[in-house]
Amino acid sequence: MATSSWQQPNVTHENVVAKATFFVDAQLWPVETRLNVSGWLNNFPPEERDYAAHLLNAFIYVSQPLMNKVFETAIANLSRTIVTSKKNLIRAGSEWGRFLSSALFVRVTGERPHDADSGFIFSRMARDVLNIPPQRIVSPTDALAHLARDPSVPIVFVDDFVGSGLQFNTLWHRASVRANGQPLSFASLASVAPDLRAYYTPLVATASGVKAVKQSCPSVHLAPAHVLDDRYNALSPTSIVWPDHLREGASEFLLRSSTRAGIPDTDGGENDWRGFHKLGLALSFEHGPPDATLPIFYWSQNNWTPLVRRHGS
Repeated sequence: MATSSWQQPNVTHENVVAKATFFVDAQLWPVETRLNVSGWLNNFPPEERDYAAHLLNAFIYVSQPLMNKVFETAIANLSRTIVTSKKNLIRAGSEWGRFLSSALFVRVTGERPHDADSGFIFSRMARDVLNIPPQRIVSPTDALAHLARDPSVPIVFVDDFVGSGLQFNTLWHRASVRANGQPLSFASLASVAPDLRAYYTPLVATASGVKAVKQSCPSVHLAPAHVLDDRYNALSPTSIVWPDHLREGASEFLLRSSTRAGIPDTDGGENDWRGFHKLGLALSFEHGPPDATLPIFYWSQNNWTPLVRRHGS
């Protein structure tokens, strides 16, 4: 993720609006009916406009065409791990082709799976971007049932985002099928099938989420396309969102404006003003922002105008 634009020395309300207008014209951002820059900035009184401008300047929007490209790159990067014949181009291509033609692509579902899970979007992307046959794009339960019969089949988990790592860790350890009368999870299968080949390729992951997944799921090869460290957290003392003259008052600004919008303090839980697990991100995909994003960007209650909308809002 490029960060150079975040460090512009002259970030003002006018400059950020001009930048947003350019991004819309260049089709990097959607039209204002889907990303309401003007309406969102109008949530803030004049004394908060400097903070709001820098927060908007830090906002990362990942459009569907960009998602497609990053997804394709993330999968291609697995070849560095998969391919062993690196000095022979023909053999390397053949080896990579065999992997793609045999792997199961598995969508990642939430702690309580439902149809709005972003994993369904990535199932379609595996089909449309990578040309994976539909019969090899499966649910976690179907993948686990298949592996119970043949643990030699490689599996690739596809997803948009790893925040806390809780969602994938829950999926990996959740027993969703029975084998020989016993409940079976990916974790329990990996413990008795050491040659199990499992890969996880989210588009974006936080550094803390990467650490959590690696600790809880050591059998999984985690390969995110981009990793966001603590500097991307708007509440971190080292955050790159704020210039030095705004850094000290940034947390107070976020709390004050979030309170005005009616965003609760749930100690890092659902809809917490700091984002899930207090990750404080300024990030959205075209299909919506993850839970780790600051709700101030998507909140739509108490007459607060959202910058970007979430599903169901």
